[in-house]
Amino acid sequence: MISWNDAAQAMLNQIPIGIVLLDLQLKVQFTNSFYRDLTGENLPVGSTFPDRNPFFEYVRKTWLFRRECRNIKIRLPSEKMTRSLVGHTAVIEDMSSTVIGQMLIVQDMTEFMQLQQEYYLADRMTLAGKLAAGTVHEIRNPLTVIQGFLTMLRDDLETMPNEPPLASIRKHIEHLKLVFFELQRINRVLGNFLVMNKNFAERPFTRIELRQVMSEIMPLLENEAILQDIMLQYEEPSGEAVFMGDNEEFKQVILNIVKNAFEATGPGGSVHVYVREKDEMLDVAIEDDGCGIPEEIMDQVLTPFFTTKADGTGLGLSICQKIINSFGGRLEIESRPGRTVVHILLPKASSKHNDD
Repeated sequence: MISWNDAAQAMLNQIPIGIVLLDLQLKVQFTNSFYRDLTGENLPVGSTFPDRNPFFEYVRKTWLFRRECRNIKIRLPSEKMTRSLVGHTAVIEDMSSTVIGQMLIVQDMTEFMQLQQEYYLADRMTLAGKLAAGTVHEIRNPLTVIQGFLTMLRDDLETMPNEPPLASIRKHIEHLKLVFFELQRINRVLGNFLVMNKNFAERPFTRIELRQVMSEIMPLLENEAILQDIMLQYEEPSGEAVFMGDNEEFKQVILNIVKNAFEATGPGGSVHVYVREKDEMLDVAIEDDGCGIPEEIMDQVLTPFFTTKADGTGLGLSICQKIINSFGGRLEIESRPGRTVVHILLPKASSKHNDD
């Protein structure tokens, strides 16, 4: 017959919350299976709670000052993903209110944080879309007029004879070229706003053969890599790799992310593009050996308008994410100094899908 103590331990092992019980000397008395699965850390009974544990300082404070620590937020990286954990420490008292130990409770908040971030991104996207819908066309009209007049002025100046009275005027041609550059940049920003406001659900998808579409993109990327003195490696998918989406939009995503990788690694660096299968998904990975993304801004890199570039708009990756999400996929980014990988995860197309 099972004892109540065994029943209690069995119950604690079924709870989807990590639990660690310690005595007054910080010796481990119990850990449930969820804690071990969640953190990957095995704490044998009788061992001292390790100081390398991310919750150690809070456990130590509870031990020293006999007070609880609440809402301890920890990011725990692993090979597959980075988990968002929330911990709580508290003393354990017996029936006479004598402190006999303490407990550490750990919850996995990864999915909640991801949903919260997706809601935040969706809200920002909606706001950006409303701004774009009301202003883009009104702004583009005067830009078209300005660009037309500047084109005529530039053409007239370039065809005039280089006589002394005109020499000073011709110096302004370079200034006009800068004006054109800025106008083109404004046009790109407005184009990005329109893309963000686009209803991706309304257009039909086709079957896209990954090997084929990548063969169309790679020559462009290889030429750019040569110009920037960057080593670009590409591994084709080993088997059939087909997904449902929009061919041109997917090319836009690849070009944007690889361009970011080129900028991150710089001359003499390397970028590796490869395709793997991951849990019934196609994983198109773009890896670079640049400086990496600081941990403190990792949660913001997909946020609209967030950028670390002096001339950036902060919309490129946001648009890429919106496109891939519309395909039923997602973007994932992992980074450390000297290595950043952007994973474009796409659901594999089943044989029943067709172009209709």
